[in-house]
Amino acid sequence: MLDEENTLSVPVTERTPMAEDSYQQDIHDHHLHRAGLTREEFDEALEKLASKASPQRHPGSLAFLELLEELRALHLSKSQDYGSESDPLANIRQGAEFVGIEPWRGCMVRVADKVQRLRTFCRNGRLVHEGVRDTLLDLAAYSLLAVVLFDEGRDA
Repeated sequence: MLDEENTLSVPVTERTPMAEDSYQQDIHDHHLHRAGLTREEFDEALEKLASKASPQRHPGSLAFLELLEELRALHLSKSQDYGSESDPLANIRQGAEFVGIEPWRGCMVRVADKVQRLRTFCRNGRLVHEGVRDTLLDLAAYSLLAVVLFDEGRDA
């Protein structure tokens, strides 16, 4: 909206529970888009996960499995930007080679960056560029990538 001085003004609105739900849905849709999934494909994957879960499984366990699926989709999406056609972890390997460390240790540097970001949030209560949830997902992904690269180095 333009005001009398032809400058852009954005009304400040209070976040309501409904607005928060809409915001969370927008974030969810953003991640689906980044992963190259439609809502239907994601729902189908969740149904497959749920069908594999025993009926006695706690709902928290299903939420964990859903996050693993989200991490899988995030990895596939990000590896298109950061990896190469023959190696989805090329960026991590090349970064580690650049500074002369093992690739799994390169992942640990990135883990440390994410932990520092969370420390900032704990101190200040805010983050400017990336939310806590995204940071936690990145932290989980880098931890798993570190395991993959550690196992590769050990098995070599």
